[in-house]
Amino acid sequence: MLVACTCRKQPPTIAAAAAGNFATFNTKLHNLYRPTSTMSKVSSPRRYRRDSKAAPGDGSSINLKHACYMFDQMLSSPNAHYHHPIYTLNYLMAAVARINHHTEAISFYKRMPLCGSSGVVSDTKTLGILMKCYSNIGGCSGYGFGILGLVLKRGFKFKSFLVGLNSLMNALCKELKINEAAILVHKMRTCLGAAPDVITYTTLLKGLCSTSNTKIALNLHEQVVGGTSVFGKGFQLDLISYSTLINGLCKDGMVDRAKELFQEMKSKTIIPDVVTYSSIIDGMCRVGQWKEAKTMFCDMLDQGVAPNVVTFTMLITALAKLRRSKEAKELLLFMKQKGYTPDVYTYSSLMDCLYREGNIEELEEAFNLLEEEGLKPNVVSYSILIKGYCKHGMIEKARKVYQQMLQKGVKPNIITINALIEGMLLRGMVSDAVDLKSEVTVHNITPDVFTYTILVDGLCKNGYIQEAVELFDKINDTRWRPNAVTYSCLIDGLCKERRLEKAFELFDRLSREGLVANVVTYNIMLNGLCKAGKMDEARRLVFKMEKSGTPSDLYTFGTLIHGFCLVGDTQRIVELLQKMADRGMQLNDAIDDMVLTRLLKEENYNAYVNLLPTFPPRVPSRNH
Repeated sequence: MLVACTCRKQPPTIAAAAAGNFATFNTKLHNLYRPTSTMSKVSSPRRYRRDSKAAPGDGSSINLKHACYMFDQMLSSPNAHYHHPIYTLNYLMAAVARINHHTEAISFYKRMPLCGSSGVVSDTKTLGILMKCYSNIGGCSGYGFGILGLVLKRGFKFKSFLVGLNSLMNALCKELKINEAAILVHKMRTCLGAAPDVITYTTLLKGLCSTSNTKIALNLHEQVVGGTSVFGKGFQLDLISYSTLINGLCKDGMVDRAKELFQEMKSKTIIPDVVTYSSIIDGMCRVGQWKEAKTMFCDMLDQGVAPNVVTFTMLITALAKLRRSKEAKELLLFMKQKGYTPDVYTYSSLMDCLYREGNIEELEEAFNLLEEEGLKPNVVSYSILIKGYCKHGMIEKARKVYQQMLQKGVKPNIITINALIEGMLLRGMVSDAVDLKSEVTVHNITPDVFTYTILVDGLCKNGYIQEAVELFDKINDTRWRPNAVTYSCLIDGLCKERRLEKAFELFDRLSREGLVANVVTYNIMLNGLCKAGKMDEARRLVFKMEKSGTPSDLYTFGTLIHGFCLVGDTQRIVELLQKMADRGMQLNDAIDDMVLTRLLKEENYNAYVNLLPTFPPRVPSRNH
């Protein structure tokens, strides 16, 4: 809808230009979207778009109303076709498209034949702009192939339509039609006579990486470097193509291969920029290579590449996972000292770090600082604060923040709801938690498997076992299926209620559903059997567990020892202690107390003491 085109009030200078002075008209036209930044002289516009928020021709000085007015003037002027050639109209389409008014640019094209009596014949640039508009709208690759038909119909050479072909490639990749995109690349050279360029290659790389085909993208890169690909020999890769693949590799956890590519691009004198460095730093942080990430960050600074807010936020997020709030706060301070302004995501990462450490006071301070600096908290920052309050049992504060969030128009997500439900159940507020689950419908939120797991666990811990069983059975009526954790929560509740038959039924069903019981699930069942005095069944269960490849842990041995203490079988206890010693395990205080208490009840105390194995010295715990 071209609302702007209805505006007829216009400065006299532009109106005069549109009326007759063609040179002045074109000057004004260029002024509509000339870059205002001094960076516009950068030699590579592709590189510029990565380094600046206001790229040349990005529309930072476009006046859409003027553009629409001038277009209307062309339509209404006599002999418009003669006075205003097609490239002038192309300028207007491009100018409007660059400020993301793609629908309006398409509307310009549809109205173009109305110009003059004979109409304006579009050229390859017009069709290229049109293709790019449809690509940016999304879901319009069908229109793109229609434009290819126009190119063929009008006899244009495809080698002069490379921009349009690349835009069609982009549209196909956005729609996840990677096979069609790959076929198009092949046909560009073999059938259409248009040699794919580095933009074609990078677009295909990005599409492959975004659809979890990173290994195929890497294979394509190796073919290109080796000169055996459809792109031909001597094909020159650039910064963006390398950065795209490095980013895809890092997101797929293939950080070591990304490092190799990083070195490869530097060996070709392709200088990494902030995007490249940020991608590889993020990849290192994702796989826990914090020291390497810090080294890369320092190298980035040494090379004179300025980090951006995203880089700092990635590092703070990594520190949050490591629960190192002191370093996270120091990094935030360093960031500010260097003139960078933290955004809401930066503060949310710091809040997450403080939440993980359980530092509720500083968590509140970070949230308040976010607001004091004029930033608007988003659903992530609100959810972290709510989780913090719930974790510390401060439910009323959590509910108050939740209401503030709604009042400010921030829509909650399922993480917010899950945090509140879990907090309420921890405080025994079962009815409130169940009522809150029904509120997800109001906000058009779909409960996930974590929602159901939290409810099942909470109901069990609050003694509502039958309600938990009924809810568990209802999960299968949703799009979700219970996971191993959901099973473990309900099995734990049933065992504590001595409903071992039902617990075993669920335990057996777990494997039939294709889920694998871990040591936690086995220990839950084991605990139930030991408390019931069913030690033979407990021993058989441990044998089955270890045969399946799940080794016993300290809790397993502690549970068995406790069970044998209950039935007074000291000999079995000594045998278990010997197994622990053979496996190099250490005792803990709980096992020490149980064994000592049992031995003191034995008449032949000294005989059993002589049978006890020797354990390695216990490592003292350190307070962090």
